[in-house]
Amino acid sequence: MYTDEHVRWWFYEGPLGQFWCEFKDADRWDCIRSYGDHDRLTPKINPECHSGHSALSLALAIRRKLLLSDCEHEYVRRVDGLLSVFSESSSCPRTVLVNANTADIWAAALDDTEHSDVELRIGQDIVKAHAVVLCNASPVLKAMLSAPMLEARSRIIPVPDVSIEALRYLLALIYTGSWEGQEPSSISQLEALDLAHRWQLKHVVEGLEAKKIKK
Repeated sequence: MYTDEHVRWWFYEGPLGQFWCEFKDADRWDCIRSYGDHDRLTPKINPECHSGHSALSLALAIRRKLLLSDCEHEYVRRVDGLLSVFSESSSCPRTVLVNANTADIWAAALDDTEHSDVELRIGQDIVKAHAVVLCNASPVLKAMLSAPMLEARSRIIPVPDVSIEALRYLLALIYTGSWEGQEPSSISQLEALDLAHRWQLKHVVEGLEAKKIKK
């Protein structure tokens, strides 16, 4: 850390390259500097903000950035090694057998827009859901849908930084614990995992993380 005109900065130089991070409001994206040129890191990637990540979702996000750089690199193998450690040390979530008819009932409930009372909005797109399900699945959504929050009065919840595919995928996991049809893209699955962390959907996070580790 050093001071530049009374502003404190962190400076890093090592195997990941070189970057600078302003100490003040360090968790803001615009305060995180890009990696500088460094012979030991090819390809170059932008830093991943740690805020809102678990150790596993952070590793997955960094792995995705490395893969999107269109170049296989030793750091991908390092992240894979780290994920294998998580896989060995993580406990499997408790599972129970559920009759197929029960899953069908919950899938039908998800599709029942006539009795829905909550709108999840991504820009102009709307996905409908049911407050009683959301409140019992997520303490974050329960707080948002309780007075005196704005969402409690409007029954509209904005959902930033995710795609419609990721949101529908997440809702299916909330209602039924499963997904029918073609599996969503890896990007959509990561978006769903990030949203599950934000909404504190513990059972969904456990299922998605176990799924990504197996891959």
